[in-house]
Amino acid sequence: FRRVGTYAQSFGKRPEARGQLVSFLRKVAAAYPQNDAYASALGKALFDNQDCAGSEKTFQRLLLKRPNDVEVLNVLALTAWCQNRLDEARAFFNRSLSQNPNQPSVRADLARLEQAAKAGP
Repeated sequence: FRRVGTYAQSFGKRPEARGQLVSFLRKVAAAYPQNDAYASALGKALFDNQDCAGSEKTFQRLLLKRPNDVEVLNVLALTAWCQNRLDEARAFFNRSLSQNPNQPSVRADLARLEQAAKAGP
């Protein structure tokens, strides 16, 4: 997992590091399919690399294993929002807040989502 940190730290230094990180994490997640930490790291790297659909697929698999995990729910909300599926994003944010209402950043994101929804396409 140290190598993941090395790639993550090099994001700012080398733009190609994002692609390398995703490639590395795909291999690690495939080699250790039961390791949720690797799957989560892959999903986050995909999202950071603007692959919202890929990130969503990864976190949907995690949701099956951890249906009440606020991190999974929050990333799924962001991936839905990224794909302009605002109703789904709102539902995931609300579900996350029902699990843990003490998430100020999620409340702020939900407020921004509501503003975006009112503004329209």
